[in-house]
Amino acid sequence: MSYRIVQFFSFMIILIFMASCGDNHNHDHSKHEVSADSHNHSHHEHDHAQESQDFGMVLDNGKKWKMDDHTRSMFIKMVSSFTAANHSSVMGLQKSGIQLKGQIDDLIKGCTMVGNAHNQLHVFLTGYIPAVEMLVSSSDLKSGRDQALKVKRFLDIYDRYFE
Repeated sequence: MSYRIVQFFSFMIILIFMASCGDNHNHDHSKHEVSADSHNHSHHEHDHAQESQDFGMVLDNGKKWKMDDHTRSMFIKMVSSFTAANHSSVMGLQKSGIQLKGQIDDLIKGCTMVGNAHNQLHVFLTGYIPAVEMLVSSSDLKSGRDQALKVKRFLDIYDRYFE
């Protein structure tokens, strides 16, 4: 699968996610950014550098964002299945990506979050979903492992910003 096709499908999944959340809830999705007032300016410079490296993610006044039970349990499943996957073969890596895609679908179907924590989850997913899509479409062991490292990085980012 070409990179452009993966990008297109990733974009469509994100749009569906945003629309499904909008269908289930009566809240505004136009605020994907957290205002500067909600960002704690007393962080160390290292914290700011880390945040800028994490695809625009910000903390909630220096603390992790609180996730609802469904989101928390889905990410526990994703970390567990990714960790337990066979990363020594292309087929194992692709199977891991397929399993993660199914778990992302389950996450989206059960979306109940609102507010800034929900918006930060959207920021996270705009990078995470394409990384998982690329893992599924990896065609050789080297590219598969590279994609698996990206997915792992996103799962680590999730752990730094959400609880």
